Amino acid sequence: MYCRPEVSRKIRYMSFFAAVSVVWLHTNPIGHIDGAVPCLVEVLGTWLSHFNDWAVPFFFVVSGFFFDRQCAESFRYGGVLKKKFHSLVIPYLFWGCVWGGLLWTPLWMLTNSRNGLPIFANTFLAEDSVLCAADFLVGVVCNGPANPVLWFMRVLIIVFLTAPLWIGLRRLSRWLLAGLALVGVFVFTPVSVVTPAEKLFSIYGCPFVLKCQGVAWFGVGMAVSAFRLEERRIHWSAVFVGWIGWWACWHLGLIRAFPFFIMLALWGSADGLFRFLPQEVPAWMCTSFWIYCCHGPVCGWLGGISRALLGKSVAAYLVQVSTLWAMTIAFCLALAGLTRRYLPRVYNTLSGGR
Repeated sequence: MYCRPEVSRKIRYMSFFAAVSVVWLHTNPIGHIDGAVPCLVEVLGTWLSHFNDWAVPFFFVVSGFFFDRQCAESFRYGGVLKKKFHSLVIPYLFWGCVWGGLLWTPLWMLTNSRNGLPIFANTFLAEDSVLCAADFLVGVVCNGPANPVLWFMRVLIIVFLTAPLWIGLRRLSRWLLAGLALVGVFVFTPVSVVTPAEKLFSIYGCPFVLKCQGVAWFGVGMAVSAFRLEERRIHWSAVFVGWIGWWACWHLGLIRAFPFFIMLALWGSADGLFRFLPQEVPAWMCTSFWIYCCHGPVCGWLGGISRALLGKSVAAYLVQVSTLWAMTIAFCLALAGLTRRYLPRVYNTLSGGR
């Protein structure tokens, strides 16, 4: 058993709410309002963006936690690669390349046509060579695939390819692992910032780009597992500190510290809040991975249709920010339910066996 049942239950519930937070973050079109933005609306848009900054770091932490719990004592590199090929690489290739390429490309072409830009701009069809076009779709060198939100999965694939390094560091000293992870979180570009990312080296003139803070958050998850921090009950005073700390960081612009305080506050608050939820997590709330993989192009299409119909006024923004996230989640859940019912093997493959 990798962790106690109550901890596993809490991780499942929080993972679902983290997936919802990511969708909400990507359906917050504050930058598309035409004209002056009223102060209260701007504050709302900024608050929604910053509050949801905890979600992707949380996914990295959970990934690092389970990796450490599974591999720290008994590590087989070949076994890790085989397992991650099925649970991560195959879903990445479909959701990132096929799903992303088929849905994002025509949307960009329509957007370019409306804005008077070259029809293939921002698509793989605009690349100068076959290799660059393939890299645009797959995301080997660039920061992500054609479905750009899956940069998160690309980072995890790179982490697991270099797994012996992290296990070696863990076995050398869990204190050193924790220290380096914390330094990485505060040194590298926050994962909530889309660009820039760190350019590590070049391959045939193309810079190899990586969100290094994602690797650092993965290390934080390994440290949580190594020190068994998930078993410690968080006192109400720490929860209070978490909420106050998030509020203070928001006003001071300390974006690297946001996720620490929000995750502390949410993890501590979950002990009281989740007792009102079913003891057994509903199947539809165990689809956080599917929602994360599926939602990117869906957000794009729903947002584009909404702005075409409603315009870019403040009123339209308020309608969009309050409804698009729910519509996106509903579409992803419906697609998951239909696939699981009629194509169970396909669903199992695309969800990585989750």
